[in-house]
Parts: sequence; structure tokens; C-alpha cells
Amino acid sequence: MGVIKRQSIKQSLANYFGVAIGAISTLFIFPMAPDEIGLLRFVIAAATLALPFVSMGVGITVVRFFPEFENKENNHNGLLGFSLIIILVGFCVFLGLVYLFRDTIFKFYSQKPAEYLDYLSFAIPLVLMLAFIQLLKFHTSNFHRVVVPFIANELFLKLLLPTLILLFVWNYIGIGAMVNGLMVGYFLIVTMMTAYLWYLGELRISFKFPLLKNKDLRKRIGAFTLYSLLGSLGAVLAFQIDVFMVGSIQTMYATGVYTMSLFIANTIDVPSRALFSIAAPIISKAWNDENMDEIRDLYTRSSINLFVIGAFFFLLIWMNVDDLFSILPKGDVLMEGKYVIFFIAISKLITQLTGINNVIINYSKYYRFNLYAILVLAVVNISLNLYLIPQYPITGAAIATMISLILFNLMKVAFLYFRYKMHPFSFKTILALALTGLCYFLLTILPSTSHALLNIFIKSFTLVVVFGGLTLYLNLSSDISQLVKGHLAKLQSMLLGK
Repeated sequence: MGVIKRQSIKQSLANYFGVAIGAISTLFIFPMAPDEIGLLRFVIAAATLALPFVSMGVGITVVRFFPEFENKENNHNGLLGFSLIIILVGFCVFLGLVYLFRDTIFKFYSQKPAEYLDYLSFAIPLVLMLAFIQLLKFHTSNFHRVVVPFIANELFLKLLLPTLILLFVWNYIGIGAMVNGLMVGYFLIVTMMTAYLWYLGELRISFKFPLLKNKDLRKRIGAFTLYSLLGSLGAVLAFQIDVFMVGSIQTMYATGVYTMSLFIANTIDVPSRALFSIAAPIISKAWNDENMDEIRDLYTRSSINLFVIGAFFFLLIWMNVDDLFSILPKGDVLMEGKYVIFFIAISKLITQLTGINNVIINYSKYYRFNLYAILVLAVVNISLNLYLIPQYPITGAAIATMISLILFNLMKVAFLYFRYKMHPFSFKTILALALTGLCYFLLTILPSTSHALLNIFIKSFTLVVVFGGLTLYLNLSSDISQLVKGHLAKLQSMLLGK
């Protein structure tokens, strides 16, 4: 857990720095141009939707089979070079599909404003860059390095988008230059991540694949890659198609409001992204070593750690959302997505409560289960979006996502329990749920003043004292308790001059 703890803590700190940047952008910059941020997010969503066809599931494959390919002197037996070939083949397949269905695409968007067709084509080069970024991120995680790729991929993008919006609002650039700037930004991300892998001494691209002479290994890689491809496609359709569908069914303005609301809700998911990135190679190795005790331990600890942190931030955001939006210059725009925040946040809490079940299944011999579950959920999510978005616009999309994520996670928990007799829950889970309910009730009955900032301070201070204090007193998470005690000890030493 040491490597996981160090890297996840570092990435969490980088994540929260990114959250701070994103918060400023979402609360003060993006509401100035909701249509334009909606357009940028729509282009990104379109590329993300096409990503599985290009990446061909190779990202997960480089982690799953790295323990078998690992050989620094022999350039890891060509694993990175083989993965690049797969992506280029996938990109050619994608171009073929675009050409094949071009008439259908043009017919659908011909009824939309001109910018839909004008800028949808930018998703084509963007999807290739996203595939390279995904491969480089996964391959770098094999060496237990996730912080720098996060900075290059996440923080840089969080700085890029508000910069482009401000340049547009201040009339320095037009819409076309803004979208071109997005493309340049992603190209720089690919460059930075490639440079970092070179810095680590692991940019080992070889087109000699000696291990692939082994028929059994080829068969296993082929099967895993195929299921990863279908699983990635299903995951996009199940969990990431909402932005694309809001943009296609509603307007760019609605897409802008929806994505701003998503950002606010996703802040509670920061620790999850850090933990999932670094846990993947650890779990892969544990399966390879048949170390079930380590897998069970990580499963249980990930659940309580993530839920405690997630519940705190959920309460912090939801109980202050009305007062916060009331004092913002464009708070009325953000208020339109209030219940998007609620439903997406609930879905994230359920995901955190169920721990790293997705990682555990992905790297087990039963990885196919994720495919079947995701494909079923893709149908459910698309159906719910088609039904709910016309009736309840952006709130309907959020409800569809929440139902899909809850169902998906319950299926995974049930599968791991019946297959391996493991689950992520304990008595501390009950205590954490009870504490969350208690704090929600307490913050609800607190008297409000006529000053929004004072209300935010009172609720936030109460939450820190009650939730934080009882979390440490009950020792709900030994990892969190150790982390807090360690920082307090360092602070005491600094104050005493030791």
C-alpha cells in the first residue's frame, strides 16, 4: 500500500490544485460563454465517443500483460511499438467508418446550427491524439508514475480551456481559432507525455515482438484486447455519452450548463481517479502472483477511504450550493444545473462506496464480465437518455447516468462476492453511512442568516468539526487517520522549532 499511498496522495494534491483551477473557471469564466464551452465540450465528447474504435482496448492491455513483457534490456519485448501499431490500425478503421456513415451524420446534423457540422470534423484528429494520450498514460503507470501524466493531461487542459474562453470573450480570437487552439493544446499534451516517458528512460519503441511467437500468448492478448475494445466502447456508451447526447438533442447552451455542473459534482471523485490509476498495475501484479490477501485488503480499504472523503465533499458542496450560486456573478446560469450536481454526485458516492471493483475484475481471468455488464448498461443508459432528456433536459441526463452507475456497481459487487467471496464493506461502512446522514440532518436544521458567505462559513466549519472529528475519533479509515496524525506531528515540530 506504500507506493499506492504515496502516488495517490501526490496525485490527489495535484487533483485538488486542478479542482481549484477548475472551480475558478466553472464559477467565474465558463458562465461568461456557456455556448462556446458547450461547443468545446461537444467536440471532446464526440472524440471520446469514437476513442474505443481507435485505441482498440490497447491501453488496458499494456498494463495487463506488462508483467510478462517486462524486460528493460530488450525494450520490454516491443510492447509499446506493438501498441502503437494497433492504434494506427484502429484509426484507419475509424476513418473507414466515418466515410461509410458520412451521409447519415450530415443528414442528422443538417437540422442543427452550422457550428455542429463545422466543428464536428475536429473530433477526427482529436481522437487520434486521445488514443496516444491514453496509451502513454497507461504505459507510464506500469512504472508507478501517475502524477506527471496527470499534470500534463488534466491540469494543462484545465488551464487551456478557460484561457481559450477568455480570449474569445475579450474578442482576441473567434470560434474557429478557439477550436484550433484546443487541437494545439492536445498535441502539446501528447508531446509532454512522450517527453516524460523518455525522461524516465522508458520510451522504448521496438517493432520486434519475440514473445508474440508464443501462440498461447497471442491468443490471450487477442482475446483480452478484443474484450477491452468492446468494454471501452460499452463504457463510453454507458457512462460518457451523456454530454454528446445533451449536445445532440438539446443545445450548446444546455451542453455548457451540463458540463459545468458535471465539473462541480466530479470534484468529489478526485481521490478515486488517483487511486484507480496507481492501483491498476498493483492489482495486475497481485493477480499474476495469486495474492488474494492483498487484493481483498485493497478492495476493503479503497471503499472506506474513498467513501469518507467523497461523503465529506458531497456534503460540503450540496449544503452550500444555493448560497454559493447566489453570490456569483453568473450564478443564475449555474443554478440551472443544480440537480445535475446532486444526481451525478450521488452516482459518484455509490461508485466510491464499492471501491476498486472495476480494477479488480478488469485484471482478473473473469475480465469478460465487465464487458457483458457494460454492454447491458450501455443499452440502459442510452435508452434512459433518449427517454429522459426530452422530458427533463439536463437533469434527465444526470438521472440516466446515476441509474446506470448504481446498477453497474451493484452488479460488480455481486459478481465479486459470488465468485471470490469478497466484498468491500465492513462495520465501518455502516458507521460512515450513519455519520453522513447525521451531518446531512445537522446541516439542514442549522439556522440560516441573510448573508450567504456567513452561511457557507458556518456550515463548512460545522462539517469539518463534526464529520472530520468523528471520522478520526471512530477511526473510520486508518489510512486517513495516519495521514492526519503525520501532518499534525510535522506541524507540531515546526511550531516547536524541532
